[in-house]
Amino acid sequence: IHPMTRASLTELNLTDVWVFDYVGGQLQSTTHQTASDASFGSPSLTVDYGDHTFYFVASRGDTPTIDGTTISWAKPSDTFWATLSLTVSPGSSITQAVSLHRVAARLRITVTDEIPATLASISVTPDHWYYGLDITTGDAADDRQTARTVNVPASYVGTTGQLIASFFTISPSTQWTT
Repeated sequence: IHPMTRASLTELNLTDVWVFDYVGGQLQSTTHQTASDASFGSPSLTVDYGDHTFYFVASRGDTPTIDGTTISWAKPSDTFWATLSLTVSPGSSITQAVSLHRVAARLRITVTDEIPATLASISVTPDHWYYGLDITTGDAADDRQTARTVNVPASYVGTTGQLIASFFTISPSTQWTT
């Protein structure tokens, strides 16, 4: 298995980066950056001495909300996750690069029929579609059965094989079917 991409956060058009700092299973701090921040993708943290577990999330999903250990999006998109354990001792100044792993999946639909003038949108309602991520495990969360809809621009009327619709979900770590 080979990583699908080694692109940077800006090359992937990611919009949010979070770092969650846990000590002994308890959340100590949360750092959140958005694409408009000058240091986007290079967060700087000041932490207490001790054994820390850091959880990293980078995404371009719409309208993220955090509830406990779950980040959910109104509309999930490409998302990456990683965890890192570090011991911080007196006098230490640590610079650490972190490689995040893709935790999103994409359903891509290519319409091969001729697009009629009456087609206004494409809607998909999967049995299982994950809108959230458990930051402590990297696993999918917030399973919903909600219609996902994209509007079809009039410029596609009469075309064949050009209309493509994509829908992102957070992917569980085990095989799943929807």
